Amino acid sequence: IHASGANNVIAVGSGGRVLRYDGTQWTESQEGTKLLEGVWARGPQEAYAVGSEGTIFRFDGVNWLPMTSNVAHTLRAVVGTGPNELLVAVNTSNRGLRYDGTKWTEFNADGHGIIYDLWVTSAGDVLSCGHAGGVTRYNGYTWVPLSSRGLGRRSLAGVWGASSSEIFAVGGSFVLRYGGKTWTETYLPQADLKAVWGSAKDNVYAVGAGIYRYDGKMWTQPLLPPGGARLHSVWGSAAGDVFAVGENGTIVHHDGSTWSSMVAGTREHLNSISGTEPHDVFAVGDQGTIIHYDGRGWSNIPSGRSEKLTGVWAHGPQLVYAVGWYGVVLRYDGMNWELLAG
Repeated sequence: IHASGANNVIAVGSGGRVLRYDGTQWTESQEGTKLLEGVWARGPQEAYAVGSEGTIFRFDGVNWLPMTSNVAHTLRAVVGTGPNELLVAVNTSNRGLRYDGTKWTEFNADGHGIIYDLWVTSAGDVLSCGHAGGVTRYNGYTWVPLSSRGLGRRSLAGVWGASSSEIFAVGGSFVLRYGGKTWTETYLPQADLKAVWGSAKDNVYAVGAGIYRYDGKMWTQPLLPPGGARLHSVWGSAAGDVFAVGENGTIVHHDGSTWSSMVAGTREHLNSISGTEPHDVFAVGDQGTIIHYDGRGWSNIPSGRSEKLTGVWAHGPQLVYAVGWYGVVLRYDGMNWELLAG
């Protein structure tokens, strides 16, 4: 799923299924029969979807038109920057595609492996991380491994950057940090890291089996979650307002000086968290669970669904999206959750 704005949201899935939201309603179309795995929208008049067997479609504001990729690999993700400057599709076979506004050309991703996450800052600055491939960077001409040979075989679950020269990637028991020239690796035993977020380059949190904080010099473990629960997601509005959620309804909050447990009102696993400000935070989880924090406490908001919800993104108090298994897409308007797809 990707959105260029509140009135242009696109989700793709199996069997060529495409859902597009124009701010009022969702429309569905079928573009081919292949599994679509990634989508990126520049705006209402231009979007791209990629998928299995080299499938690429371009949306012109009216129709989805097939493009010739000349590859048979599965394409997993697509991102872009300025007009005709850079559009990258990355697949599962250590290869990638670059679009120059006219045609797609294939390049070697230097053994990068399956891609899990992409981060784009500008036309000449695209980062990717994934399974057993470390981190690579596109410099405007070619892909260059940012990881040294010793760091290049880590499976990474998430990437976050304070800037293009201050990047953190996490996965398993490892944190990789890029300082502008080289990467350094930190081993955190049995950390099982799932996500990373920071308010600045000297205030970064990684979560998994515990919560680890980077202060600009070293990583420390300030908190083990209650009952040994695994944490799945972390988000904050500022350095003094950080939330982490995970198994069995676990929620912990940092106020700038101490961490404390919060009462979630549910025992379901919580999988994702997002907010717009300190008193407007949403978390989603198993069995259609959605809870909201208003600055005083967490309360349940009935979703009307029983599917596992895996992601939430808050654009504002009256515009929040949640997604989950079986193609479920939900939208919150400030009062109620509405089923948009699934």
